[in-house]
Amino acid sequence: MLMIETMDRDHRHRKQRLKFSQFGLQMSILAVMLTMILVLTLTGCSNLATATNDTATNTIMTDDLSTSDGTTGMSRTERNFTLTDAKGTSFTLEQAVGKKVYIKFWATWCPICLSGLSDLEQFSQAKSMDSNLVVLTIVSPGVKGEMNREDFIAWYEQQGYTFPVLLDDGGQIVRLYGIRGYPTSVFIDTSGQIVKTQPGHIASVDIDVLLDSIK
Repeated sequence: MLMIETMDRDHRHRKQRLKFSQFGLQMSILAVMLTMILVLTLTGCSNLATATNDTATNTIMTDDLSTSDGTTGMSRTERNFTLTDAKGTSFTLEQAVGKKVYIKFWATWCPICLSGLSDLEQFSQAKSMDSNLVVLTIVSPGVKGEMNREDFIAWYEQQGYTFPVLLDDGGQIVRLYGIRGYPTSVFIDTSGQIVKTQPGHIASVDIDVLLDSIK
């Protein structure tokens, strides 16, 4: 009888140790998942993507997301670009000199980008009557992970958004501006100088604060 009781106690102790071990493993997994979610929230999406144009196959996005202030070292002319939007209307950045410009680079494969589109839509509509500000977004069809131009336009029209989307086929402007991950916001002052490049989601109220801080 004593031997049976001793075996029962040992069995119960083993079960308790197993439960504690399983609990510890579950907590470790939960901690890792929470850390990953926090990192994604703060830094945005990144993807090792190569351009698919005819002239080069360059890596245009890396896991190294960094914040930079000031200009890119290029002249205003070198930073200028002309792109068409999803409706076929052409836009040249030089047209916006004398106004502040907010540009958001994003992608349809980026879940953080998609979750912020409703906020972006509201911000764009709220600023539509501001003659001193231009709000733009840029998507790069033809870049690995992104839809082609036709599929993106069909998707965009189906969503019902009205904020402007310029189409950077092959990611040439993404490379020009040194965009390393999505979403990334670029702030340009009235003289056409880039004053801030900020990766990660930015709430509308914080965009307003940054825009108010530049001339």
